[in-house]
Amino acid sequence: MPLFGKKSTPEEKFWKWFMENDERLYGVREGQEPVIKELLVAIRKVHPDLTFEFGPVEAGNRSFTISAGGLKEVAPAVEKLYAAAPKLSHWTFYKYRQRRPLQDVRLGKVNLRPADVLVTIEEDGPKAGLGVYIKGYKGKSDQQKIGAAFLMLDEALGEYDVMMKVGFIEFYAAGTPTDLVMHNMETLPVVFDNFFQRN
Repeated sequence: MPLFGKKSTPEEKFWKWFMENDERLYGVREGQEPVIKELLVAIRKVHPDLTFEFGPVEAGNRSFTISAGGLKEVAPAVEKLYAAAPKLSHWTFYKYRQRRPLQDVRLGKVNLRPADVLVTIEEDGPKAGLGVYIKGYKGKSDQQKIGAAFLMLDEALGEYDVMMKVGFIEFYAAGTPTDLVMHNMETLPVVFDNFFQRN
């Protein structure tokens, strides 16, 4: 038995660091501030693939989201870290990136607009298989467009649903023929939720 009580878990150590740097974190305005690099080091001591996201300050409260980076195998680490989060009056903690209003997604040289993407949905066992039709898509080598489309799906459906409820995701150039109904990104969340209510 340790002389000074039980050893702190990685999750406890992270939140201790977070509270010690509370004021600096709450005041973050852009991604290049030194405390962001320190935060990345701290959260990756819990799990090397964990990531995070800050929300804006609203009515004296700021959100902090613990993300698996879209990797299903990292979900248990998200759950453990979230479960260990302290209660702080000026912070709201979330697990996984939440659904939010759609915006243009910039990734490298790509600027993908919601209007540039249409989606089909069909059964894939107990999950939903998605066909994603992207304006200007040039094939599997078009990794920045694929990455931007994944981020847009996370915005529309939330990270958890994309990881746990979506089966296959196939990418196509806009205009590729299909017999399935195409849905725009604005209506996709409702269509997706209705799909699981019916199935």
